[in-house]
Amino acid sequence: MVVSYAQGLPLALRVLGSHLFGKKTEVWESALGELQNTGNNEIQKVLRISYDGLDETKKKIFLHIACFFTGEDSNYVDDVLDAWLESLPDSIGELKHLQLLYLEGCSQLVTLPDSICKL
Repeated sequence: MVVSYAQGLPLALRVLGSHLFGKKTEVWESALGELQNTGNNEIQKVLRISYDGLDETKKKIFLHIACFFTGEDSNYVDDVLDAWLESLPDSIGELKHLQLLYLEGCSQLVTLPDSICKL
């Protein structure tokens, strides 16, 4: 349940783990239920810092991915972005490193964490 909520993001897992470590199952369930409704401010703050730290070009890339390419094959997205920008290879890799997006499944579909959508 925790991994599902965190969507496998190491940052989210660390934050949740530090808050829930050593607590009873009932506390975990209650906290996760609350988080699903309201989100976690600490995770959102770190993601906001990651986004704000991007230069304007990388912010545009992220917003294009978020608006037009969520759920698309990462190779296709890379090809489109390379054709558009030419000089910024591996844009997806950098955004993935900052935990602003992740690649899902063996087909490597570009996916945004739910916590990004709540920003």
